[in-house]
Amino acid sequence: MAALLAALLLPGSAAASASAANHVAPTVGGGANPAAKNGDFVTRSGSQLKLGGKPFRFSGANIEWLGLIGYGPLNFEPSQNERFPTHYEIDDALATAHEMGATVVRAQTLGDTVGCPNCLEPRAGEFNPAAFAVMDYAIARAKYYGIRLIMEFEGDSRAQHVADTDVYSRWGGGGNFYTDPKVIRTFEGHIAAILNRVNTYTGVAYKNDPSILGWMDCNFCGDTDAANTNKWIQAIGSYVKSIDHQHLFISNGSIPDKQLLAASSVDAYALEIYPHWAPYAGMTTEQMNQLAHTAAAEAVAAGKVWFMSEYGWDKTDLATPADLQNFLTGVEKDPNISGDLFWALESHTNGHGWQPIPANELCQPGTNDSTPPPGPGPADGSGCYSNEDGNWWALYYTGIPTMSHTQADMAARAQILRTHAYQMRGFHNTPKHDTPPAPTITSTDGGRVYWQGSAGAASYSIQRSTAPQGHWTTVCDHCVTDLSDGWPETTNGGWYRVIPYNLDGKPGPTSAPFPGGRR
Repeated sequence: MAALLAALLLPGSAAASASAANHVAPTVGGGANPAAKNGDFVTRSGSQLKLGGKPFRFSGANIEWLGLIGYGPLNFEPSQNERFPTHYEIDDALATAHEMGATVVRAQTLGDTVGCPNCLEPRAGEFNPAAFAVMDYAIARAKYYGIRLIMEFEGDSRAQHVADTDVYSRWGGGGNFYTDPKVIRTFEGHIAAILNRVNTYTGVAYKNDPSILGWMDCNFCGDTDAANTNKWIQAIGSYVKSIDHQHLFISNGSIPDKQLLAASSVDAYALEIYPHWAPYAGMTTEQMNQLAHTAAAEAVAAGKVWFMSEYGWDKTDLATPADLQNFLTGVEKDPNISGDLFWALESHTNGHGWQPIPANELCQPGTNDSTPPPGPGPADGSGCYSNEDGNWWALYYTGIPTMSHTQADMAARAQILRTHAYQMRGFHNTPKHDTPPAPTITSTDGGRVYWQGSAGAASYSIQRSTAPQGHWTTVCDHCVTDLSDGWPETTNGGWYRVIPYNLDGKPGPTSAPFPGGRR
């Protein structure tokens, strides 16, 4: 997503071991995907997507880190210690996306990670079995949750975190990424390894897996010469289709010109819509939002599919929840827009609580270079309005307070996104919330009970017993959330279990009993 700012300023330019125990999937409620087994490919009929012969419109999320956490241009860790997500984190994120009504998830790191020890391709032509194993798991679990994946060949691989502005160019001898034949062949080697990979969980090659909606060329990349970009996109699309005859090929960048719209290898075009960056492009919020409709109309007129690969849901993009609702209503009413994916969904983390806020650097006091709009908000946070920072774009489903949002504001916007997802799917009424899965107690050391969060849980109750099969007494009734510092034990020993409750107040299954710590 950070590449968008650079692209706007460039004329003519178009996130530990993954062997942790699997997370128990939620009970699927009214939000069940009728194609949960993902047995059919999403196809294109002119400017319309089809699934099982019927029109397919979608809304969903970007979950950039499904293949690798901490990878990208804003990894501020000096050691650049990218880590694999655990099975629990992958499942929690996909279960949360399902709870939000999503049918599609885009994940840049399911395809693009190069030049680091945990990357898919640490060195040219050398592929990391551990990284592929994480991708295998994510694809298999997406199928379980009825979610289609958009995977990407080139996302943030040319970013500063690898101390090089163009990894493939360096590997290919220093030529231009878009025009040098040797560099292009190096990139095509990366693509071929992904397409031909056979999933160790399903036994299905990626190129034959209908759980993948399609392949995206890059994250808003493009040469300064638009003609070079167009020729490169056509060539890469043709190369992908020479290996994979079943999936869609998607070009993600600026509004395509007539030459690119005519590219026979491209099925769909996508654009990132962020009023947050509008001032850098000399535009207003309204003009930036209108781009979605303008670009969609042009693509459809050329007989191609169009969708938003990213958009801003937050306060720095759309000042109020009402503004977000109005924007999404406009999307729902525009038949030219096949889908949309907000940036970006986070998950619970191992042990207890939420994943840390990504790129949590530039919203702090003293980093601002513009004046925030008027209105209530937490702390200073003025840098959120002009910089790249997870404080404004990272979404935690039941809400957390950040430098840009109150907990209530984030929670309210998350429900608007959920309702919108169902509207895009043709639901007249938004279904009840999914039943949250059983939490897992991870520790009772230090006099506190800690547990791994449950997707969609708004609160938890704590029960205690003198024995694992004994009489359970509720000692904490809906009194803690994933923002709490666990729950304090009141006695030595005993046994504990945790009950999650969804946003409708419906309880999920209890955690397994866990012995209390002794002090």
